[in-house]
Amino acid sequence: MNWLGLGFDAPHADDSELVRRLRTGDEACWRELYSRHMGRLYRYALKMTGDEAAARDITQETFVAFLEQSGRYDAARAPLGAWLLGIARNRVRKALAATVEWEPADAAPEPEADGRNALEAMTRAEELAAVRAAVAALPEAFREVVVLIEFEEMTYEETAAALGAPVGTVRSRLHRARALLQQSLAGRKVTQ
Repeated sequence: MNWLGLGFDAPHADDSELVRRLRTGDEACWRELYSRHMGRLYRYALKMTGDEAAARDITQETFVAFLEQSGRYDAARAPLGAWLLGIARNRVRKALAATVEWEPADAAPEPEADGRNALEAMTRAEELAAVRAAVAALPEAFREVVVLIEFEEMTYEETAAALGAPVGTVRSRLHRARALLQQSLAGRKVTQ
């Protein structure tokens, strides 16, 4: 915390101020922006590609592109997180187009028993694997909205900005994706 008002307190600044200062060469702002947005970008890339190495590459490529294009960012048009996800989305599409066959990775750690018996833990793990597989099998446009809204907890507006699509399209795709997931998981009793 910057108690004396000396210097700049990057951790407490908003993204648009950090980008403004980054354009003047403030390296602390770069580190802060990276730490704020890296996790979401990596998770998005991982859920979309199913490949940890590809997700790391996409995350790095997104930030390199951001550095090269930071002058084009306009905070009035979209939050920085949505803009970065738009860049990552383009990188994901290129990565998916370059792969012949996509197989989702079981990226999440196995759930711990949390006091439940081993059978309950195993059943829950199987259910999670089925949900992951069902999401991975969705067409890309539907998988994107599920990943961003359900997993990354983005708003419809943020998702629309990241995808460069109207909010109505995002809502429509999410509705269709949920219907496809329900259809895919029908017959499986998923416990809470």
